[in-house]
Amino acid sequence: MRKLIAVTLIWFLILTPFMSTVFAQQPGLKPDKPEGTYIQGLMEGELSASMSYSGGWWFVGGIGSGFLLGLIGTATIAGVSQISSVSPPSQETIRIMSKSQEFQIAFRQSYNKKTKSKKLWNSIVG
Repeated sequence: MRKLIAVTLIWFLILTPFMSTVFAQQPGLKPDKPEGTYIQGLMEGELSASMSYSGGWWFVGGIGSGFLLGLIGTATIAGVSQISSVSPPSQETIRIMSKSQEFQIAFRQSYNKKTKSKKLWNSIVG
């Protein structure tokens, strides 16, 4: 009887690590990592910037600097628009906190790229 218990215990100790990996890879189980991929972050960041950021004051700045300083003023305001950065609105930042780290990085990169494009366009056209 002792031999049976000892053999059973040894088999249990040997097979437990293998069984946990087998059961963890079942198709119905979800991993514990947060949602969101890098590509999704890029798309949502650009969409958010398109919808929430207007860059209207850069248009006004372009008109003012172009009127006062001519072509040099337009070039100056365009350069300043590319140096400054815009962060996403606080409600968007809170919303993406539950997403994966790569999603958040892609979202911010895409948001900044789109807002820089809008700022440059508005400052030159203005």
